[in-house]
Amino acid sequence: MSEDNVEAALRAVLAAVDRIPEAALQAANAAIGWRDLDADLARLTTESGLELSHLRGGQPRLLAFRNGQTVIELEVFSNEGIAGLLGQLDPPREADVTIESATQSRNTRTDSHGRFGVADLKDGWMRVIVTQANNEGKRTATEWFRA
Repeated sequence: MSEDNVEAALRAVLAAVDRIPEAALQAANAAIGWRDLDADLARLTTESGLELSHLRGGQPRLLAFRNGQTVIELEVFSNEGIAGLLGQLDPPREADVTIESATQSRNTRTDSHGRFGVADLKDGWMRVIVTQANNEGKRTATEWFRA
């Protein structure tokens, strides 16, 4: 049996015995569209409210993401599958903000103090992308987080 035949036989056995779950395939395919290679990544530096009460509509979680001099502070709340967030940019400035998830994308704009908010989001993994108007469209994206 040639090496190509062995490989084909092994693939057939694995496809029948150890199938990849459909949800995993869909998530992997969706992840390709989530990439934003031009955006700077803001990493999670602070998280509070880790107790399990936030899973059932309790206290909101406070998250802070930092990228160089930019800080994106978020208050994330969730209740019965619906999520929302309030945000603040530091240093404060006007910018376009996109909240992106696997199933939706919502756009808003900060006020002159760098504040923004979005409600009625589906609970799940999301990230925030900030586009600075005065800096030639420079984008900063938070790490993915779960509401």
